[in-house]
Amino acid sequence: MLQFGKFIMSRALLAALTLVIISLVVFTLMELVPGDCAERYLAFKNTQG
Repeated sequence: MLQFGKFIMSRALLAALTLVIISLVVFTLMELVPGDCAERYLAFKNTQG
């Protein structure tokens, strides 16, 4: 039973680490794009009929 608990804890830590890394990558990519979210939304809305 101790092995199973260690396995669950290691998987939970790896899942949390994966979420943090993916969040950082997405945040960095969003910051690299020129403009901000509001400007992109308004530009998209203005191109619609």
